[in-house]
Amino acid sequence: KFETDHNLGMFYDDNKGSGGTGCLYNNAVSPGDVLWFTITKSDFSDFSFDRVWIGATGGNTAITVRGYLDGVQVELAEDVDVSFDGSHRFDWSRVDELRFEAETDLFSCFDDFTYASHGP
Repeated sequence: KFETDHNLGMFYDDNKGSGGTGCLYNNAVSPGDVLWFTITKSDFSDFSFDRVWIGATGGNTAITVRGYLDGVQVELAEDVDVSFDGSHRFDWSRVDELRFEAETDLFSCFDDFTYASHGP
């Protein structure tokens, strides 16, 4: 499940992802329209977060990524360099929500989310 500020949502592009594959991007019309988006599993269960590929299509050159568990921030990655297309590793052991934030604009493609579900 994806949510953005201003409820602009996420869209699919079929060739701007890793290796020319599909990716998700936000529906920003103007710079600054989307400053954050969150990801949760549709059943809101916990998961470990390993990595994500981020394409540098525009906006900020660095973002902050936060991991939450039951509404409490438990992980933080500041100044993740998104000035290039590439995979970013996190190795977070247990979260139930990811939050990607940008200071002025969050307009990038997101692909190859790698995670593992936790049992009940």
